[in-house]
Parts: sequence; structure tokens; C-alpha cells
Amino acid sequence: MFATTILIVTSFVLSLVGVELFVRRSNGGRLTVRPNDRGSHVVPTPSGGGIVVYIITAIALIVHRALFEPSTDLLPFLVIGGVLTIIGFLDDIRHVRILFRLILHCVAAAITAYLYSDIPLSQFGTDLSWIVWTGLIVLFINIYNFLDGSDGMVALQSVLVFSFWFVVSLMYGPDGAIVPGVLFGAWLGFLVHNWHPARLFMGDAGSTFVGYSVATLPLILKASLNFPDLTIAFAAFALSSPFIIDGVTTRLRLAFTTRRFWEPNRKHIYQIMIDSGFDQRYVALVYSSISLVIAVVLVWCSTTFRSS
Repeated sequence: MFATTILIVTSFVLSLVGVELFVRRSNGGRLTVRPNDRGSHVVPTPSGGGIVVYIITAIALIVHRALFEPSTDLLPFLVIGGVLTIIGFLDDIRHVRILFRLILHCVAAAITAYLYSDIPLSQFGTDLSWIVWTGLIVLFINIYNFLDGSDGMVALQSVLVFSFWFVVSLMYGPDGAIVPGVLFGAWLGFLVHNWHPARLFMGDAGSTFVGYSVATLPLILKASLNFPDLTIAFAAFALSSPFIIDGVTTRLRLAFTTRRFWEPNRKHIYQIMIDSGFDQRYVALVYSSISLVIAVVLVWCSTTFRSS
């Protein structure tokens, strides 16, 4: 537990410092986003800062792997997450076609689900859990990207989700607590700079990585927690349900009114709230408060189940 605490604190400090350096180097450069129809900011702000969080997360988990012998191989998570982050970062610098990114998301999700679900080759493509996790990962990557349009919105949600899995890991499988702990520390450091008024945005590099992490983390922890696939998939879905409801209902609504419903817009519920006069901090807290209530209920249910 001592080593885990050190890595979490170190991840937080490195993220705090690393993001600060990123902001200073990026201001006024190619990564600076001007006020536009989709965003809620009114001054030019650097984007793409999520790549700093990925780098810190990767370093922390590689150091942990070198010093200890984790029960789960985290290399696939880091490699696939790294590829997704790099493509997202390239999209922050210059546009990457949506179709290419979606295909990449599907391939990355399928490989991740296969590697961490321990599916025999004879069942590949027919195992229900593989299909569920593949769909869940693709959904989360894109939903978190859709909802990343307000200061602190996604960063606060990610901190809450990773802190939940950290607590549950301490309760059931302390060996797996390092991964959610490091992610919690790194994104908390980022949130300090991203809270309204934001000094930088995570960009597609960050929203892609955090969406992938939120969906993949329960799958990684499944073995140490000894939870059934359906239970842990439900928990992952429930925690992000405010984001999912907003993202899915908005896209379905747009599908009936426009051909290009997948493109950025200002039709999401959180954007309508901001346009109606609600403060961005308030909106972010509303969404995360709903997730917090769900997290508390899930922890209570798991504690009750454990004691029975």
C-alpha cells in the first residue's frame, strides 16, 4: 500500500507540473483552440493536454511493473492506449478523418476485449462477453469525446470513476489498486488546470485515452475483483450513465434532423444548460454528482453482497 500511495502522489505531482509546462509551451501555438461554435470557452486556449496524462500514466505503470510483479499484464493497455492517444493528438494538430478514427476504435476495442477477457480461440467472435466489452469500449471512447466541450466536465468525471475503482479494488483486490490509483492521481493533477476557467483542454488525445481507460479498467480489474462480466460491465455503464444518456439521446435526436449527426455540435444537454446561463462549474458538478450517488450505491451494494 505504501508503494501504491507513493506512485499515486507522484503521478499527481508530475501531472500538475507536466501540464503547467505544456500550457506554457503551447500558448499561441498550433494547439491553441480559438473560440468556436462547439466549445464553451471565450478566449484562445491550448488543447491536446491529455497526452501529458497518458505519458505520466505509462511511466508510473512501467515503473511499477519493473519494481513489482503485477498479476495482470498492463502492456496491451499501455500500447493500445498509446496508439489511440497519438492519433487523438494528431487530430488535435490536424484533422484525422472520422471514419479512420472509428475503425481504429473498433479494432483497438476488439483486441483489448480479446486479450483481457481470456477468450479461447474456439470462441473468438461468438463469446457474448467479447461482444459486450468491444461495444462498451467503442461507446465510451466516443461518448467521452462528445461530452468534452466544457471546462472540467470530463476530467472531473474521470477522477470520480477512477477513485471508485480504486476504493473497490482496496476492498476486493488490493493488487489491482495501482492502476485506478495512478489514473486518479494523473487526472486529478490535470483537473487543477482544466477547472473553469480552464487554462488548457485535454483535446481528442485526452478524451480518447480517458474514454478507453474508463471502459478498459473494469475489464483489467475483473480477475482481481472476481466479479462476473455482467456485474462489472453494469457497474462501468452505471457510473458513466449521465454521459451515456446525454451522448446517445443527443445523437439519436440529431439522426432524425441532420445527415451529419456524428459531427461536433452544441445540441448536448450540458451545452444547452450552459447556453441557458448555467455556470460551467455547476454543470460539471451536476453530472458528476449523479455519478457520485450511483458510485455510493454501488459501493453499498458490493459491501452488502460481501458481508452476506
